[in-house]
Amino acid sequence: MNNTIIEKWITAAKNNEPVWIGDVRESFSEMPDCLPLSMIIILLDGTERVLDCAVPDWHSDEEKMFLAEYLCSFMYNALSALGGKKYELHYDRSNEKLRSLAEEAEQKLRSPDKGFSRIIRETERIARLTPESGTCDKHEKSADSVSAHLRSAAEKALSGTRIGIDVGGTDIKFAVSVNGHLSETMEYDWNPGSFSSAAEIIEPILSLTGTLLERSGAKSFDGIGLSFPDVVMLDRICGGETPKTQGIRCNPDVDYETEFSEIASLGAKLSELCRPGAPVKIANDGSVAAFTSAVEISFGPDSASVEEGAFSHALGTSLGTGWINRNCEIPLIPLEFYDSVIDLGSSEKKNLPAGNLCSTCSNSGVQSVDRYLGQASAFRYAYEEDPELLNGFITESCSIISEPSDMRKPCLEHLMREAEKGNPAAERVFTRIGESFAQISREIIFLLNPETDKRYLFGRFVKYQKVFELIKEGFESVLPGITLLQADDSLAFSPLMRELAERKDITVAQFGQAVGSTYFSGM
Repeated sequence: MNNTIIEKWITAAKNNEPVWIGDVRESFSEMPDCLPLSMIIILLDGTERVLDCAVPDWHSDEEKMFLAEYLCSFMYNALSALGGKKYELHYDRSNEKLRSLAEEAEQKLRSPDKGFSRIIRETERIARLTPESGTCDKHEKSADSVSAHLRSAAEKALSGTRIGIDVGGTDIKFAVSVNGHLSETMEYDWNPGSFSSAAEIIEPILSLTGTLLERSGAKSFDGIGLSFPDVVMLDRICGGETPKTQGIRCNPDVDYETEFSEIASLGAKLSELCRPGAPVKIANDGSVAAFTSAVEISFGPDSASVEEGAFSHALGTSLGTGWINRNCEIPLIPLEFYDSVIDLGSSEKKNLPAGNLCSTCSNSGVQSVDRYLGQASAFRYAYEEDPELLNGFITESCSIISEPSDMRKPCLEHLMREAEKGNPAAERVFTRIGESFAQISREIIFLLNPETDKRYLFGRFVKYQKVFELIKEGFESVLPGITLLQADDSLAFSPLMRELAERKDITVAQFGQAVGSTYFSGM
């Protein structure tokens, strides 16, 4: 029986079909007589997590290779989500066969010529840059309810002149609040993955923030909230392995750790634009999405529902994931699900170069979720459903046009409009994204088990109602027990968000996180 199931997965992979890691894990958990194996992680707050990753016996090198890939991906996903000070595989060391498998999986994880090794570098960097004090990213919460605490933080941010900054992969969005009113918004297009130095990332953020300060008429900000697409711990950027810094990592003329230390000090640079003692609060973009949805719920008619916490995603260039738990905390874990592995199959597609839009392999070298439900996935699915959907947007080498103009945003906009018009191929693009979204959500449930069964979705993918409904349809076909909710005008209950919802030129889906970042400065 064991052989039959492993062979089933191997055959599917060879047929270029997806082999969902959740299906593999669950099938193994239901097998009798699996070889006991577990992963033990000491988290940054000192607590221990034990994850069962038992595997069946194998009878060929091909089966062993598949199991090593599964086990390596299992460890990779766990470290991406949980981080930690150290980890180890726990098994019967006297079992030479099992020891050989575990050693092969760990070698694959750490091999510098494999994309998985990025998580080792990231985990070590996070541990090095994260302050020893503190167990989570939070403001000391009183005995009040979660919703009351969130409202208090938001109301605090309504005083003085504050700015929220939402840094993305194709643009930066700014929202300025003056005495509780949304005074100005700005959107700046960029392509940080092509930059070769930290200065190219830092300077636009600092320069535009300074420009908006001058326009506000204030001498300094009373608070800054920054949503940044990287691991952030206790207001410090500390990951350094995201697509946004790909160009810097590949630049042979700079020392990457030195360059990244400049990015890690962005908070200190922003504080120079603030009055003395004013807060500069930084969080991962997914965490800001979770915080934003939690704040809006706390101002709404169903404020009691936030007592279970809030779990949100920002879906645009990539996937951001955020969690505010029932204690009103951002847990001290990376939550970097954007590069997780959900597909152990699709053999031919993963061997294509990352620059090819048909590839399921990201720039990190991993067959990651980034190519299943981010911007790149829309292009890949569109090409598979109907290549004519991409006419005028792709090069002869099958990549999205980047010169003289970056066509990623226009191409995604085109696909969403086609879906809105009822183009069946375009509709299928977003249904498939929803199906993939459910697969990574299975990993989230396994690794984190958040108490809330709601997921709030921010970002460009929820700009159009029809597109969101298609994503939801695909999602619920795989995972009906989780409710996917659109972070749009219907989630606008706080003062600043209501003002944003009344605007005709921009939407809550676009600028909701920038406004939420403004509130985050009050935490």
